Amino acid sequence: MTRAELVARVAARAGLTLADAEKAVDALFRVDGGIIASAVACGEAVRIAEFGSFEPRPGRPPSSRDRGGAGEGAPPPAPVFRAGSGWLDGGERMRGGPGKPPKGTRGSASTGSTGPRRDSE
Repeated sequence: MTRAELVARVAARAGLTLADAEKAVDALFRVDGGIIASAVACGEAVRIAEFGSFEPRPGRPPSSRDRGGAGEGAPPPAPVFRAGSGWLDGGERMRGGPGKPPKGTRGSASTGSTGPRRDSE
């Protein structure tokens, strides 16, 4: 999926204009000032339940071959994505298929039902 396709899908699903959806996508994902990139660059982790997390990993120190730049400090942290539980069951929940439902949605306490409600005929 391209960025343009992502913007179009966000607009359709959230009922936004393309311009507003583009602002939302940029606010999250821009490398130069987006919410996720800025947090990781500051050493923070961004955790999105069931989806996954973006965590900073310390940058690799320069090797002995990289001596060209004098006075360089420590490299910036590199972002690492770790898949959340929604991906770990084969991604079925991400695709809307079978799988463990999100917390708090396991059916009715009065009936003990764990599946969708079916009207009797």
